Amino acid sequence: MNKRPLSLEVMISTLGSDGIKRVAAMTLPQMAGVSYLVSWQTVGEDSLLPEQLEARSDVRVIRTASKGLSRNRNHALDHASADVLLIADDDLDYIPQGLEAVRTAFEADPDLDIGLFRYSNGCGGYEKVYPQSPVRIAGHLPKDYYTTSMEIAIRREGRSGSLRFHEEFGLGAPVLKCGEEELFLLSARRAGHKIVLFSVDLCVHRGLTTGNRRVADRGVYRGMGAVTALIYPLTFLPRFVLAAWRGKKRGIMKFFPALINFIYGAAYMALRVRPFGRRAAD
Repeated sequence: MNKRPLSLEVMISTLGSDGIKRVAAMTLPQMAGVSYLVSWQTVGEDSLLPEQLEARSDVRVIRTASKGLSRNRNHALDHASADVLLIADDDLDYIPQGLEAVRTAFEADPDLDIGLFRYSNGCGGYEKVYPQSPVRIAGHLPKDYYTTSMEIAIRREGRSGSLRFHEEFGLGAPVLKCGEEELFLLSARRAGHKIVLFSVDLCVHRGLTTGNRRVADRGVYRGMGAVTALIYPLTFLPRFVLAAWRGKKRGIMKFFPALINFIYGAAYMALRVRPFGRRAAD
């Protein structure tokens, strides 16, 4: 007896009228078993849904008045219904073969909880370092690799299906303005979930992510500091010094502002944040 093919839902988080226009401009392939869920934060706005989205039966748009990217992603997770859920931003172009490869990976391994995939820069290359072959993620991440939210796919009915992004982290959070995806994966790793990083191109992202552009927001430094302290509780201070030095050398940060805010983020997290709670408000 053949098993039913797994369904895939791409969960796109966006904000405001400009954000929903970006979603309408995305490449979202129409494929059997693939649907798109748009979680649209419309704080203080009464924006109309673009016709390109309204006309598509495979696109579902849900509005929320919440603030912050992690809250937006959690809103999507709470309303998703497919077998496999893919985290997405509002400026991506998806590849049909990549979406099919996500489903194939989860169908081939019933024990797989989280799959991580690659994105390219649209010019035949990548903006970050990826391993050349699939890697099981159990302890620390592979050397020089860091996670980006749009690489993450989750089995909804699996052990990772109940995980949520910590709302004290990420864009729009009050203090710690990045690191939500690292904390999400850290929670899964600590719980023993099966995570595999696949050598498969999923989508195209043109432009730089936070990890590759010049950092000017102290909240980004603070988020980086908080996550580093969680992952490396015994060695985070020398890692702060090394990260600030490397950032200065690459020209993406200033040494002392980075170091001070790394430490601030670690202290704030230790005193004010319960890092492995489901919600910041719990």
